[in-house]
Amino acid sequence: MTNRAYKYRIDADPPTAEFFARCCGVVRLVYNIALEQRSSFWRQFKKAEGKNISYPSQARELTAIRAEVPCTMPDRRAATGAA
Repeated sequence: MTNRAYKYRIDADPPTAEFFARCCGVVRLVYNIALEQRSSFWRQFKKAEGKNISYPSQARELTAIRAEVPCTMPDRRAATGAA
C-alpha cells in the first residue's frame, strides 16, 4: 500500500489569512481540550469505575457547550469580501 501526500499553497489576502488562522486555532484548542479530557478521565476513573470515555459522550458535551457559548468566529464571507 502506498501513502501519498499532496501539498497545496494558498496565497490568501490578509482577511482570509486571519480567518484561516482563527479556524485552525479553534480546531487545535478543541482537539487539545478533548485529548486532555480523555487522558485525565482515564487516569481518574478508569481503574476506579472500569469505564472509559467514548466519542459519543464527548460529542454530546461539545454540543451542549456550543449551545451555551456564543460563536466568536467571523463570517467567512464577510472576512473575505465575498458576496
